[in-house]
Amino acid sequence: MIILVETGRVGNQLLQMLGVKEFFSNETILFVGFDTLSSILDADSNHFFINPRIPLRWVRFFMNIASAFNLISTASEASENSYYINHKEGLIRKIVYLKYMLFEKPYHLEGVHLNIKKVLIEEAKIWLSNNLDNDAYLKKNYAFLHVRRGDYLEFPSKESPAVLDQGWYLKAIGELKKQKPNIRFIVLSDDIEWCREAFENENFIYSNNSVEIDFAIMTLCENGILSASSLSFCGAYISYSNNASKNDRVYLAPKYWIGHRKKEWYPKYFINDWIEYL
Repeated sequence: MIILVETGRVGNQLLQMLGVKEFFSNETILFVGFDTLSSILDADSNHFFINPRIPLRWVRFFMNIASAFNLISTASEASENSYYINHKEGLIRKIVYLKYMLFEKPYHLEGVHLNIKKVLIEEAKIWLSNNLDNDAYLKKNYAFLHVRRGDYLEFPSKESPAVLDQGWYLKAIGELKKQKPNIRFIVLSDDIEWCREAFENENFIYSNNSVEIDFAIMTLCENGILSASSLSFCGAYISYSNNASKNDRVYLAPKYWIGHRKKEWYPKYFINDWIEYL
Protein backbone atom coordinates (compact mmCIF):
# COMPACT_ATOMS: atom_id res chain seq x y z
CA MET A 1 0.00 0.00 0.00
CA ILE A 2 1.29 3.43 -1.01
CA ILE A 3 0.53 6.39 1.27
CA LEU A 4 0.75 9.98 0.03
CA VAL A 5 -0.12 12.91 2.32
CA GLU A 6 -1.51 16.13 0.78
CA THR A 7 1.16 18.58 -0.36
CA GLY A 8 0.94 21.68 -2.53
CA ARG A 9 -1.99 23.20 -4.39
CA VAL A 10 -4.41 21.32 -6.61
CA GLY A 11 -2.19 21.54 -9.71
CA ASN A 12 0.73 19.96 -7.85
CA GLN A 13 -1.64 17.32 -6.53
CA LEU A 14 -2.78 16.45 -10.05
CA LEU A 15 0.87 15.92 -11.08
CA GLN A 16 1.37 13.76 -8.00
CA MET A 17 -1.65 11.71 -8.97
CA LEU A 18 -0.28 11.18 -12.49
CA GLY A 19 3.15 10.20 -11.18
CA VAL A 20 1.91 7.83 -8.51
CA LYS A 21 -0.44 6.07 -10.94
CA GLU A 22 2.49 5.54 -13.32
CA PHE A 23 5.16 4.36 -10.88
CA PHE A 24 2.85 2.35 -8.63
CA SER A 25 0.18 1.28 -11.11
CA ASN A 26 -0.37 -2.14 -9.51
CA GLU A 27 -0.44 -0.94 -5.91
CA THR A 28 -3.26 0.26 -3.66
CA ILE A 29 -2.74 4.02 -3.23
CA LEU A 30 -4.06 5.96 -0.25
CA PHE A 31 -4.35 9.74 -0.69
CA VAL A 32 -4.55 11.40 2.74
CA GLY A 33 -6.29 14.79 2.62
CA PHE A 34 -6.55 16.06 -0.96
CA ASP A 35 -10.05 17.50 -0.45
CA THR A 36 -10.04 19.60 -3.63
CA LEU A 37 -8.50 16.82 -5.69
CA SER A 38 -11.14 14.37 -4.48
CA SER A 39 -13.83 16.85 -5.56
CA ILE A 40 -12.38 16.79 -9.10
CA LEU A 41 -11.49 13.13 -9.61
CA ASP A 42 -13.36 9.91 -9.06
CA ALA A 43 -11.60 7.21 -7.07
CA ASP A 44 -10.89 4.02 -9.01
CA SER A 45 -10.23 0.41 -8.16
CA ASN A 46 -6.77 1.01 -6.71
CA HIS A 47 -6.73 4.54 -5.31
CA PHE A 48 -8.73 5.99 -2.47
CA PHE A 49 -9.12 9.33 -0.70
CA ILE A 50 -9.39 9.57 3.08
CA ASN A 51 -9.96 12.65 5.21
CA PRO A 52 -8.21 12.21 8.59
CA ARG A 53 -9.73 13.52 11.80
CA ILE A 54 -6.43 15.05 12.90
CA PRO A 55 -4.53 17.91 11.20
CA LEU A 56 -2.39 16.87 8.24
CA ARG A 57 0.74 18.23 9.92
CA TRP A 58 0.30 15.57 12.62
CA VAL A 59 -0.21 12.88 9.99
CA ARG A 60 3.07 13.92 8.37
CA PHE A 61 4.79 13.99 11.78
CA PHE A 62 3.75 10.44 12.63
CA MET A 63 4.61 9.16 9.14
CA ASN A 64 8.05 10.80 9.30
CA ILE A 65 8.69 9.24 12.72
CA ALA A 66 7.68 5.81 11.43
CA SER A 67 9.95 6.33 8.42
CA ALA A 68 12.90 7.57 10.49
CA PHE A 69 12.80 4.44 12.66
CA ASN A 70 12.38 2.21 9.57
CA LEU A 71 9.02 0.95 10.77
CA ILE A 72 7.60 1.47 7.26
CA SER A 73 9.15 1.69 3.82
CA THR A 74 9.87 5.06 2.23
CA ALA A 75 10.09 6.28 -1.36
CA SER A 76 11.41 9.65 -2.50
CA GLU A 77 12.69 11.28 -5.66
CA ALA A 78 16.38 10.47 -6.06
CA SER A 79 17.29 14.07 -6.93
CA GLU A 80 15.89 17.17 -8.59
CA ASN A 81 17.49 16.16 -11.89
CA SER A 82 16.68 12.46 -11.77
CA TYR A 83 14.04 10.26 -13.34
CA TYR A 84 14.45 7.67 -10.59
CA ILE A 85 12.98 7.00 -7.17
CA ASN A 86 14.89 6.00 -4.05
CA HIS A 87 13.24 3.20 -2.11
CA LYS A 88 14.17 2.41 1.51
CA GLU A 89 12.68 -0.78 2.85
CA GLY A 90 11.23 -0.75 6.37
CA LEU A 91 10.09 -3.34 8.89
CA ILE A 92 6.60 -3.30 7.36
CA ARG A 93 7.63 -3.64 3.73
CA LYS A 94 4.15 -3.47 2.24
CA ILE A 95 3.44 0.06 3.56
CA VAL A 96 5.35 2.65 1.54
CA TYR A 97 5.29 6.32 2.53
CA LEU A 98 5.93 8.75 -0.31
CA LYS A 99 7.83 11.75 0.98
CA TYR A 100 7.39 15.12 -0.74
CA MET A 101 7.23 14.11 -4.39
CA LEU A 102 5.86 16.38 -7.12
CA PHE A 103 6.78 14.30 -10.19
CA GLU A 104 7.45 17.53 -12.12
CA LYS A 105 8.84 15.74 -15.15
CA PRO A 106 7.05 14.59 -18.30
CA TYR A 107 8.37 11.01 -18.24
CA HIS A 108 5.43 9.58 -16.34
CA LEU A 109 2.59 10.87 -18.49
CA GLU A 110 2.33 8.46 -21.40
CA GLY A 111 -0.74 6.27 -21.05
CA VAL A 112 -1.80 7.62 -17.64
CA HIS A 113 -5.40 8.83 -17.40
CA LEU A 114 -7.42 10.66 -14.77
CA ASN A 115 -11.14 10.21 -14.27
CA ILE A 116 -12.74 13.62 -13.85
CA LYS A 117 -16.12 13.54 -12.17
CA LYS A 118 -18.87 13.39 -14.78
CA VAL A 119 -20.92 16.04 -12.98
CA LEU A 120 -18.05 18.55 -13.42
CA ILE A 121 -17.75 17.76 -17.12
CA GLU A 122 -21.49 18.21 -17.59
CA GLU A 123 -21.50 21.52 -15.69
CA ALA A 124 -18.54 22.73 -17.76
CA LYS A 125 -20.31 21.76 -21.01
CA ILE A 126 -23.46 23.62 -19.95
CA TRP A 127 -21.43 26.72 -19.06
CA LEU A 128 -19.60 26.61 -22.40
CA SER A 129 -22.82 26.19 -24.39
CA ASN A 130 -24.41 29.12 -22.51
CA ASN A 131 -21.46 31.46 -23.03
CA LEU A 132 -20.21 30.62 -26.52
CA ASP A 133 -22.03 31.28 -29.74
CA ASN A 134 -23.48 28.14 -31.25
CA ASP A 135 -21.00 27.93 -34.14
CA ALA A 136 -17.91 28.18 -31.91
CA TYR A 137 -19.31 25.66 -29.44
CA LEU A 138 -20.29 23.03 -32.01
CA LYS A 139 -17.01 23.37 -33.95
CA LYS A 140 -15.00 23.51 -30.70
CA ASN A 141 -13.36 26.67 -31.97
CA TYR A 142 -12.36 27.95 -28.54
CA ALA A 143 -9.28 27.98 -26.31
CA PHE A 144 -8.60 28.50 -22.64
CA LEU A 145 -6.32 31.28 -21.48
CA HIS A 146 -5.04 30.59 -17.97
CA VAL A 147 -3.62 33.43 -15.89
CA ARG A 148 -2.12 32.59 -12.52
CA ARG A 149 -1.20 35.49 -10.29
CA GLY A 150 -1.74 35.35 -6.49
CA ASP A 151 1.26 33.57 -4.97
CA TYR A 152 3.10 33.74 -8.31
CA LEU A 153 3.73 37.45 -7.71
CA GLU A 154 6.46 36.39 -5.26
CA PHE A 155 7.14 32.73 -6.11
CA PRO A 156 9.76 31.34 -6.39
CA SER A 157 11.26 34.72 -5.36
CA LYS A 158 10.35 38.40 -5.36
CA GLU A 159 13.26 39.06 -7.73
CA SER A 160 12.25 36.42 -10.29
CA PRO A 161 8.55 35.66 -9.83
CA ALA A 162 6.76 33.08 -11.98
CA VAL A 163 3.93 35.47 -12.87
CA LEU A 164 3.72 36.33 -16.58
CA ASP A 165 3.22 39.92 -17.71
CA GLN A 166 0.60 41.32 -20.04
CA GLY A 167 3.08 41.45 -22.91
CA TRP A 168 3.69 37.71 -22.91
CA TYR A 169 -0.03 36.94 -22.92
CA LEU A 170 -0.68 39.36 -25.79
CA LYS A 171 2.13 37.70 -27.78
CA ALA A 172 0.67 34.26 -27.10
CA ILE A 173 -2.83 35.46 -28.03
CA GLY A 174 -1.50 36.83 -31.31
CA GLU A 175 0.29 33.58 -32.09
CA LEU A 176 -2.77 31.44 -31.41
CA LYS A 177 -4.97 33.75 -33.49
CA LYS A 178 -2.48 33.37 -36.35
CA GLN A 179 -2.72 29.59 -36.17
CA LYS A 180 -6.43 29.45 -35.36
CA PRO A 181 -8.28 32.40 -36.95
CA ASN A 182 -11.60 33.43 -35.33
CA ILE A 183 -10.93 31.35 -32.22
CA ARG A 184 -12.75 32.40 -29.04
CA PHE A 185 -10.84 32.76 -25.77
CA ILE A 186 -12.09 31.70 -22.35
CA VAL A 187 -10.14 33.37 -19.54
CA LEU A 188 -9.59 31.36 -16.35
CA SER A 189 -7.73 33.01 -13.50
CA ASP A 190 -7.33 33.60 -9.78
CA ASP A 191 -7.41 37.34 -10.61
CA ILE A 192 -10.18 37.90 -13.15
CA GLU A 193 -10.28 41.68 -12.56
CA TRP A 194 -6.64 42.00 -13.60
CA CYS A 195 -7.46 40.01 -16.72
CA ARG A 196 -10.42 42.25 -17.61
CA GLU A 197 -8.14 45.28 -17.51
CA ALA A 198 -5.22 43.59 -19.29
CA PHE A 199 -7.43 42.31 -22.14
CA GLU A 200 -10.00 45.11 -22.22
CA ASN A 201 -9.66 45.50 -25.99
CA GLU A 202 -10.43 41.82 -26.61
CA ASN A 203 -13.82 40.16 -26.90
CA PHE A 204 -13.04 37.43 -24.37
CA ILE A 205 -15.26 35.28 -22.16
CA TYR A 206 -14.41 35.35 -18.46
CA SER A 207 -15.08 32.51 -16.05
CA ASN A 208 -16.12 33.12 -12.45
CA ASN A 209 -16.51 29.43 -11.76
CA SER A 210 -14.86 27.34 -9.04
CA VAL A 211 -11.40 25.90 -9.66
CA GLU A 212 -13.05 22.49 -10.18
CA ILE A 213 -15.25 23.77 -13.03
CA ASP A 214 -12.40 25.83 -14.48
CA PHE A 215 -10.26 22.71 -14.62
CA ALA A 216 -13.02 20.77 -16.35
CA ILE A 217 -13.35 23.62 -18.88
CA MET A 218 -9.62 23.37 -19.64
CA THR A 219 -9.92 19.66 -20.40
CA LEU A 220 -12.73 20.37 -22.88
CA CYS A 221 -10.79 23.02 -24.82
CA GLU A 222 -8.86 21.78 -27.82
CA ASN A 223 -6.36 24.66 -27.64
CA GLY A 224 -4.92 26.68 -24.81
CA ILE A 225 -2.54 29.31 -23.49
CA LEU A 226 -0.90 28.09 -20.30
CA SER A 227 0.58 29.99 -17.43
CA ALA A 228 3.62 28.32 -15.80
CA SER A 229 1.18 26.38 -13.66
CA SER A 230 0.73 22.66 -13.09
CA LEU A 231 -3.04 23.22 -13.05
CA SER A 232 -3.17 24.49 -16.63
CA PHE A 233 -0.54 21.93 -17.67
CA CYS A 234 -2.66 19.04 -16.38
CA GLY A 235 -5.79 20.50 -17.97
CA ALA A 236 -4.04 20.79 -21.32
CA TYR A 237 -2.51 17.33 -20.99
CA ILE A 238 -5.87 15.68 -20.37
CA SER A 239 -7.36 17.56 -23.34
CA TYR A 240 -4.42 16.52 -25.53
CA SER A 241 -4.35 12.88 -24.48
CA ASN A 242 -8.09 12.26 -24.63
CA ASN A 243 -8.50 13.07 -28.33
CA ALA A 244 -7.26 11.47 -31.51
CA SER A 245 -6.73 14.69 -33.52
CA LYS A 246 -3.60 15.72 -31.59
CA ASN A 247 -1.90 17.38 -34.56
CA ASP A 248 -4.69 19.95 -34.84
CA ARG A 249 -4.25 21.20 -31.28
CA VAL A 250 -2.19 24.17 -30.18
CA TYR A 251 -0.93 24.68 -26.63
CA LEU A 252 1.31 27.65 -25.89
CA ALA A 253 3.37 28.11 -22.72
CA PRO A 254 6.30 30.22 -21.48
CA LYS A 255 9.74 28.96 -22.44
CA TYR A 256 11.69 27.88 -19.32
CA TRP A 257 8.36 27.48 -17.47
CA ILE A 258 8.67 28.95 -13.94
CA GLY A 259 12.26 29.99 -14.73
CA HIS A 260 11.28 32.24 -17.66
CA ARG A 261 12.74 35.39 -16.05
CA LYS A 262 16.15 33.77 -15.49
CA LYS A 263 15.95 31.87 -18.78
CA GLU A 264 16.64 28.61 -16.96
CA TRP A 265 14.25 25.65 -17.02
CA TYR A 266 12.50 25.25 -13.68
CA PRO A 267 11.67 22.54 -12.88
CA LYS A 268 14.38 20.90 -14.95
CA TYR A 269 13.20 18.38 -17.55
CA PHE A 270 9.72 19.94 -17.63
CA ILE A 271 9.81 20.10 -21.44
CA ASN A 272 7.04 18.53 -23.52
CA ASP A 273 7.05 18.05 -27.28
CA TRP A 274 3.29 18.70 -27.63
CA ILE A 275 3.62 22.25 -26.22
CA GLU A 276 4.89 25.27 -28.16
CA TYR A 277 7.10 27.46 -25.98
CA LEU A 278 7.28 31.22 -26.44
